[in-house]
Amino acid sequence: YQVTAGGNTLDFSDVIPTGLDTLIFCPSAFGLSTGVVSVHLIQLDDANCSTPIDETYIIDILPESSSDITETLCDGESVTVNGTVYDQNNPNGMEIAMAANGCDSVITVNLTFYPPAESSIVQTLCPGETLAVGNEVFSETNPSGTVVLPGAASTGCDSTVTVELSFYPAAVADIAMTLCPGENLVVNNTVYDANNPAGTEILIGGAASGCDSTINIQLSFFDPVVFDLQETVCDGFSVTVNNIVYDRNNPAGSEVLAGAAGNGCDSTVNIQLTFLDEVITQIDTTLCMGESLTVNGTVYDEANPSGTEVVPGGSAAGCDSTIVVNLGYYPPSVTNISGPLCPGESVMVNGNVYDQLNPDGTEILTGSTGCDSIVVITLTFYPGSVSTIAQTLCEGESLTVNGQVYDQNNPTGQQVLAGASATGCDSLIMVNLSFVPQQTAGLTASGAICPGGTGVLTLHLTGTTGPVDISIGGGSPISLTGAVDGQTFEVSPAATTNYFISSILSQGGNCPISITGGPATIEVSGLAVEIAASSDFGGYPISCADAFDGTITARASGGVNPVFFQWDNGTTAPFQTGVGAGLYSVTATDAAGCTGSTTLELAGPPPIEAEVATLSANCFDENSGQIIINSLTGGIAPFEYSLDGLFFKPLPNGQFAIPNLQAGAYNLEISDVYDCATVYPVVVQGAEELALDLGPDQTIQLGESVELNALVNFEVASFAWTPTDSLRSPDNLSTEASPTETTIYTLTATEASGCQVSDKITVFVNKQGRVYIPSVFSPNGDGNNDTFTVFAGGEVARVTVFKVFDRWGNLLFSDGPFEPNNPGRGWDGEFQGRPMNAAVYVFYAEVEYVDGRRETFKGDVTLVR
Repeated sequence: YQVTAGGNTLDFSDVIPTGLDTLIFCPSAFGLSTGVVSVHLIQLDDANCSTPIDETYIIDILPESSSDITETLCDGESVTVNGTVYDQNNPNGMEIAMAANGCDSVITVNLTFYPPAESSIVQTLCPGETLAVGNEVFSETNPSGTVVLPGAASTGCDSTVTVELSFYPAAVADIAMTLCPGENLVVNNTVYDANNPAGTEILIGGAASGCDSTINIQLSFFDPVVFDLQETVCDGFSVTVNNIVYDRNNPAGSEVLAGAAGNGCDSTVNIQLTFLDEVITQIDTTLCMGESLTVNGTVYDEANPSGTEVVPGGSAAGCDSTIVVNLGYYPPSVTNISGPLCPGESVMVNGNVYDQLNPDGTEILTGSTGCDSIVVITLTFYPGSVSTIAQTLCEGESLTVNGQVYDQNNPTGQQVLAGASATGCDSLIMVNLSFVPQQTAGLTASGAICPGGTGVLTLHLTGTTGPVDISIGGGSPISLTGAVDGQTFEVSPAATTNYFISSILSQGGNCPISITGGPATIEVSGLAVEIAASSDFGGYPISCADAFDGTITARASGGVNPVFFQWDNGTTAPFQTGVGAGLYSVTATDAAGCTGSTTLELAGPPPIEAEVATLSANCFDENSGQIIINSLTGGIAPFEYSLDGLFFKPLPNGQFAIPNLQAGAYNLEISDVYDCATVYPVVVQGAEELALDLGPDQTIQLGESVELNALVNFEVASFAWTPTDSLRSPDNLSTEASPTETTIYTLTATEASGCQVSDKITVFVNKQGRVYIPSVFSPNGDGNNDTFTVFAGGEVARVTVFKVFDRWGNLLFSDGPFEPNNPGRGWDGEFQGRPMNAAVYVFYAEVEYVDGRRETFKGDVTLVR
């Protein structure tokens, strides 16, 4: 045959030993990397014959397929090529993949990476300012952080911005001043004065840092300094203030003395002058004949009766005083005194008494004018008037004469009635009284009765024996005529009744009969009896449910004293002591013979009952056991408890735990305020021995997994496996382990009190590879052994390379990576779509185990048709 390639034609011959052969051409032998190879079959010879052939086959030599991946990626990005991840840790490599034409394609990977786009913002802001970076706002409460801005870098990658803010301190100033009245202060164009003394101003950008400045203003004001010059002065007075003259023509005004106050403020002087009027005294008086008056050294008399005097400084205010004198004189005075007078009357003239014994005389007196007066006395007298009163009165009556009361204590006397006679003189009355002895009446009662009984009333008279007409009230009205002393009446009141004499009249006289004594009481016994506990133990009459320390007292009411008691046990005292729970009866009898009975049932406090539990000691402390009192009923608070019966401690309200107990038996005694006690035998258990078992060690083949099951005898509160990287579910007590190396797994479990227990299990990994590559296959389509591929156990992750060559080294089949045990990823005995002859072929395989190790296999395989 002839082979034409690259413009050259070469002759070849070949021996076909079995009737089937494959002609192999290497394009490189002809200096070709691409192009066309023409094979022309010329002649076929065997040992006996020669047959010409004229057949030509055209073979296209496809160019080698290759590509380059040269990219610049962002920090952290990666590219996956042919199943291999290329990133910053693995930026370069070469991959062989199948091209679209079925040939191998060489991919060269050469990655570079943009440097990380990182920036920082370090700023100092004013108080209250914020900075927005991306979607995050930074402020005084969030001053620092890191923000990733997607695609914000100039390369299109993410940009990372680190923010670190600080803040200027607030610029605050205080203005606290004291101003003079009327002054003001202007801050930031705002006027602050007495009407607006305080406020806050914000000066935009006024701080040294350029931030706003806050000024707090608080003004106070000095009190006005005011002096009042108020005087009352004499005519002609003047005063100069602030160079201004104030006098009668300018008596008032106000002067402001600039800066004259002690605090440097202005001082105000208010002037108010009052001028006294001219003092003129008028002396207009009348004197007795011969008298005179000296004024300012000048004598005024009958010859010089009038004139005017000026006294310098003579007024009370110290001003000049003018006195005008004008005198007059009285004429002489004579008076006559004559009768008639009433008997006993008298006249006193000039200290001398003139009466019936001294009726005449002459007296010189000082007159009403102050001058002497002559009185001439000549008296006459009327005759006297006398009358008598003599009467007999009832006892207790009285007679009033001229305002004087006459009675049994004052039966006689005389009274002068002023001006009562016809002459207008006094009248004399002689009084002489006599009295009838007092008459009295009263009722007495027979005493107490029982309900439905009859009582007796008795009438008692003194000063008379009757007969009398009488009415008795209080119960049903009783009226009697002609009753006498000692008379009795029967009554039957339904209730205690006070009987009284409502009216009484003597049949033989006019004097009244006095009712003496109080009402007569018929007492109707309403005897009632009760029994009350007088002992008190926290609201119970006895201290404990089984105690005999109570006291009960019988009390009677509504009966007639004295009252006597009879208890059901025969005792007669009004009280019983040392009693316990039970039923008690008493009968009471009063002075009226009436009786009453009652019964009382005593009950003590309910017995102490507690709900008691225990908490076992834990693994940390043998003294960590507890006795827990969950609830407590009965008894009387407060309560105590003891574990030895000797020393007691207070027991609080609510659930209470007695801590720090060793395991063992205890007698818990609970007593109340009155030492009522209940004992509870309690056993505190010791700490439970925790058990955790992972079972025996396990052996697996590389790539296999094994179940790890934990057996525990307690409630697991938390647990932890170590290591966890080869566990399917490290957050479960039972999990599946798939180690690639022999590994010791440890499980530590913790119960609720914190006690822990651990166990270990070793999983041995057999790394002996189980790889099987057949030595014969028969691609005849019978469904058995039609494909030549790699078979392996689970420890093999993938077949990375699998190639088949003919005996001349020509590559007939290549695949990988692929999972083993897949007939669809093997050689079907064909090359370029044509079945190959039965022959012995060479294979090359590389496998990768699950632990990353790789191993190669080489050998022969026989294709059988």
